[in-house]
Amino acid sequence: MQIRSAVMHKINKKSGETDSTLQDRKQVLPIDDILLELAKDVQRKYISDFNQHGSLGNDPNLYRFPVILSEYLNASTDFLPFTVSTAKLIQAEMNKQMFTTSGVVMVLHYVDQSRDWLLVLMLKTKETAGLDEKNLKLTTSYVFDIEHIHEAARVDLAKFIAKETPHLTFIKPRAGKDDPGKYFRDALGCTEYIESKANTVNLVSVVEAYAESKGWTGDQLTTVRKKLFDYCVEKHDNQETVNLTGLSAILNDQDPGDFATFAKQVDIPVSDEFSPHPATYKRLQRISKKFGHVSLAFDVEDVQSSRIVLVDEGNGKYHVQVKDVPDSLVQEIRKARGS
Repeated sequence: MQIRSAVMHKINKKSGETDSTLQDRKQVLPIDDILLELAKDVQRKYISDFNQHGSLGNDPNLYRFPVILSEYLNASTDFLPFTVSTAKLIQAEMNKQMFTTSGVVMVLHYVDQSRDWLLVLMLKTKETAGLDEKNLKLTTSYVFDIEHIHEAARVDLAKFIAKETPHLTFIKPRAGKDDPGKYFRDALGCTEYIESKANTVNLVSVVEAYAESKGWTGDQLTTVRKKLFDYCVEKHDNQETVNLTGLSAILNDQDPGDFATFAKQVDIPVSDEFSPHPATYKRLQRISKKFGHVSLAFDVEDVQSSRIVLVDEGNGKYHVQVKDVPDSLVQEIRKARGS
């Protein structure tokens, strides 16, 4: 990780009130070992916890953060005033919520794996016991509660500049749970981009990439694809959402969290929860293709049972052989040939 710029601003607010004060820092943070360790810890936790992909809203009248971010990136404004404006946007949304409380807005611009990122998050502090080494007395100190980050979003800056979507990831609670961080996403203009179909298409790709990384082929790959298919069918029939954590345990019961971790690391965006798209996941068990005036459609099981055979003719040419065709089809083909 290479830090380009970082700063913190504190928003002071009590629960039950609709007013707050902003304590803004007048200089960027010095890039030293302390900041680097904190940044690494924050990034590690964020990568393990983010669960949604999306984009920043593109209506400048509704979403101000993308506007000021663009101004920073095209050098119309410096990093520090950009972050103060960002903190004020968050503060304004906090004031609309009675039960939001004080926090530290951290804005981190850094490079990782040759890509520029902007991470914005709210850090809370927690009280902990410490030691006065001079007289060996216990003291009270405050540290950042890194393990409980609920308000955070990260922008892939190259994708944002190129207007590619999705260029954003963020943390959002699971469906049906309280959503105390909505004010934060509203402040930044986080909008969910990936719909059911795209998520399902990408999930299939991630599962196949995972199987490849494990060296699973043949029957193992077939089993994994069937597990994914059955899981999607079950969730759709029960009107439930796909959950990567739950699916992870099904795909690899020997290491239940392994697939979920893998899905975070590959560059294929899949949200942690989404509704499965039937027409997409059904392709896991059925193959269909139209070429010229010919349409072929058959179940994967037909390939596995060798009822459908792919024949290599050499020179990069293939033909499909169908076995055990019914007499009615034989007669239709003969009739068409005039024989």
